[in-house]
Amino acid sequence: MAKKIPTYPEYADETSPFRSVPWHQRIAANEIHEVVAGGTRRLMVLMPIQHGKSFLASDRIPSYALGRDPRSHILLAAYGASLVGRGVMQNRRTMAGEYWQKTFGWPIGEKDTQSELIMDVPGQDGRFSLVGA
Repeated sequence: MAKKIPTYPEYADETSPFRSVPWHQRIAANEIHEVVAGGTRRLMVLMPIQHGKSFLASDRIPSYALGRDPRSHILLAAYGASLVGRGVMQNRRTMAGEYWQKTFGWPIGEKDTQSELIMDVPGQDGRFSLVGA
């Protein structure tokens, strides 16, 4: 029996430090799911500062997309190098976590590229690249 792949809102809940996201993040997470699933081609996430844009986008989308399809090529661009570094660190941490390992079932960690700007998926063609100013 194949494992059930969670929707992006379910994934955001499970990987949130609080095990739940607020209502305004759930709205954005539903729209992000449509992008990752291929139903929507473009999406702009606009929220006030400190309302979870980075958590939902740069900190979680790459790990979710690579979990769904380890052959994905993902590019994260940000206006500052510190945001880029945070994105790769958060995604690595999420992918090494018990929930991600149990849900998607393929290893990541020791064999992945340890560069700040790129993370290859071991044994797959997938790649998570980062660009920052």
